[in-house]
Amino acid sequence: MMRTPGSLIFMRRGGCSRRRMTGCAIARKQSSVCSRALTAGLLQLVADALSRRGTELAADLGGYLPCRVLVLDSGGVEEIWCALSGRAADGTHVRDRLRDILFAALENRFPDAVFEVRSDWPAGQVGWWEVVRLGLR
Repeated sequence: MMRTPGSLIFMRRGGCSRRRMTGCAIARKQSSVCSRALTAGLLQLVADALSRRGTELAADLGGYLPCRVLVLDSGGVEEIWCALSGRAADGTHVRDRLRDILFAALENRFPDAVFEVRSDWPAGQVGWWEVVRLGLR
């Protein structure tokens, strides 16, 4: 235990205080809520794109993460293209882990699809975006 002016801080191994541990737990919970909301937004955008084949749809998921979705029919294979920006709507960096969580949710939604990471987009190049394509028969 360490005494500081006006409060007691309980130190844990590694120097983390109980106050800091509580702050970290709150941040993890907020992150979980945030990723669930972004996942719901992504899956809704994909559902909308499935009903509007051939039309690229774009949205800022949760007002934070720019996303693009395009569904194409390519010779009997339905292709779902999804791109998530590496930069948030406010210009800050989007953590790779968040994009991984969202792409995993998309892959779980379509378990029979062939999942492919791409560096292109059907309508041309996309800078600062991470792109995946899911092929469905």
